Amino acid sequence: MAPPARAAENRSAFGEMEIGQAKAFVGEVVPVTLRYYLRADLVFEGPLQQPYIAGDGFAALPLREATPPQAVKTLHGADYNVIVFRTAVVPARAGSIAIPPAVMKGRLLVGRGWAQQPGGLPAPAGGELKDFEVSAPGRQIEARDVPLAGRPDTFTGAVGEFAAAAPAAHPPRVGPGEPAKLKLAVSGRGNFAAMQPPLLNRLHSWRDYKPEVTMAEAAEPGSGTKTFEFTLIARNDENATPGAALSFFDPKQECYVTLRFDPVPMTAEAPLEGKDFVAVTQPEPVATPARFRGATPILRSPWFYAMQAVLLVVLVAWALTVAVRKRMARRADDAAARLAADLRASLAALHEVGDAPAAFYAAAARAVMARLSVSQGKPAAAGDAAALLPRMVENPSRRERLLSVLSRSDELNYGADESAALEPGERESVAALVGEFCEQAD
Repeated sequence: MAPPARAAENRSAFGEMEIGQAKAFVGEVVPVTLRYYLRADLVFEGPLQQPYIAGDGFAALPLREATPPQAVKTLHGADYNVIVFRTAVVPARAGSIAIPPAVMKGRLLVGRGWAQQPGGLPAPAGGELKDFEVSAPGRQIEARDVPLAGRPDTFTGAVGEFAAAAPAAHPPRVGPGEPAKLKLAVSGRGNFAAMQPPLLNRLHSWRDYKPEVTMAEAAEPGSGTKTFEFTLIARNDENATPGAALSFFDPKQECYVTLRFDPVPMTAEAPLEGKDFVAVTQPEPVATPARFRGATPILRSPWFYAMQAVLLVVLVAWALTVAVRKRMARRADDAAARLAADLRASLAALHEVGDAPAAFYAAAARAVMARLSVSQGKPAAAGDAAALLPRMVENPSRRERLLSVLSRSDELNYGADESAALEPGERESVAALVGEFCEQAD
């Protein structure tokens, strides 16, 4: 992209900001490129400070220097070095969002002279160091919420373009009560920070634990592979792991997409105490009294067998209905128990996490989302918080504070500056706010 026309003024330095798109969905990763043009004859003392982007209504991913400085000789004969950074911003709310200017700072040597080296070659000498900065003007983004229509239950807030890798499980055989590992990986480009673990099915047959999560970032900002490793223990004898599903919103196609992970063959034995052994005994023969011996022809009549068949069909239908209801209730109980366990684990993690701002606010946000999930009986997406909180919290000030916890977590997750420690009393007040919210009754 050619430098803007105003560069023809032959200034010492200038910058520009290029965004990949002017319209986006909330949670969508929008590419941003920063270019800084510096006169090649300028002398800088030490490395330049990387620019920093921060503002309201969005989160910014960490900057990556894309190329080394390049000489440009097209601006009225003046040579410029170009420094290029690539990053991305993620809208956190709907509406018009202003991306502020990105300023790069450094120290510049001015007023230098020239001295003769041995051999007659000139070299710069003298001069004074002064603070220097160059700004890339800000831009505007129009953001809109992802649609409610067609949103699947397995959507938890991920927006982007993703693909599922083939699931892997090990070891191939486990004995009674032994744990197995199930690894599920998702690759692509999008807001990985909002991506929650895939939802496992057949949990009535398996006991699962909170997965270990790792993120391998790729060269392009916002791209990479996120891996979830579950620990599983079979409740019953099984020949395959659970399957799983993860839904996301594709901003290019403007629709929801569900990734499905097929079960992996595995032989797993249930704990021995879970097996039932039933002793079968042969009943003693009962003599038929003489006065009932005349009823033998009735027992051999066709209508008697027809009545028995009808009763048998009714009995089987009743047994199947009871079994289906019990299975559905067991699944609902398993899901509710899992959500409640996630809430307890999130609250415990909030009290155990250190004082690093990113880790603390991430734990606080997980606890808030876990409470929202318990309230609605299924995993909650980050974008649902604004709609769910008014039903649970009457005080507007408390609602805004809880939303600000989620917003602050997103900012830090996406690489905002976290060099400053938590303010005095900040940890205690946020933990108290979140703890009170999580412990309130529905």
